[in-house]
Amino acid sequence: MRNLFVKITASVILLIAAVSLAFLAVSAIRYRVFITFKEENAVFTSNSPLVLCLVILFGALIMFSGRVLTRVKPCVLFAVCSMIWLVLGIYIIHNVDHVAKFDQEYIYEEVEHINAGNYTVLAPDRYLGEWPDQLGLLTFERLVSVAGYSHRAFMLINLFEIIGINFLLWRITASATGHSILAQNYTILLTHLFLPELLYLTFIYGTTPGLLFMLAGVTVLLRFWEKGGIIRIIV
Repeated sequence: MRNLFVKITASVILLIAAVSLAFLAVSAIRYRVFITFKEENAVFTSNSPLVLCLVILFGALIMFSGRVLTRVKPCVLFAVCSMIWLVLGIYIIHNVDHVAKFDQEYIYEEVEHINAGNYTVLAPDRYLGEWPDQLGLLTFERLVSVAGYSHRAFMLINLFEIIGINFLLWRITASATGHSILAQNYTILLTHLFLPELLYLTFIYGTTPGLLFMLAGVTVLLRFWEKGGIIRIIV
């Protein structure tokens, strides 16, 4: 009875995941979205048929690359892709505008105030009083600021966090697929082909470290299921 319940539950979860991913895939192919800089409104625009053709071509190339990927060690592919991203990331950090804007700027200013001993920024009528959910990011930035505070330094931290995210996605895939070499290499290749993630390093916010720590939790949970250990479940 228990095994039947587990099978039914797993099937329902897979079905929901498949439908959700299919909807997102179709939406991504049919539309592109622009976020306005100041108002942060989403503007949807239909893609041309050329985009659909390019997506189909890209999918075909990925499928036919399977034979080559099975001959490559996942650790080697990840190392090569990570080195490429590291070089590209450093180039972006060196050439991008380092002036923080909007929420990034507000948190940056509050960190400077608190580090100087000015705790009035925690008042209910101030930014942190209105948005207390930012206290986690503020605490994280305060810890990092011990070694020196600059926007460029946080972009560099974001770069290593993004590489860490790709690493954890690879390890989660390995655990979930019985360490299939093809599945691992597909995951490594596709995560590094998703260039918006690399450009996201310029966004000094809690999204990147939050995703990193969330995936770290999933990784530890999978290790607990595989090998047990009270320390892993505590973590």
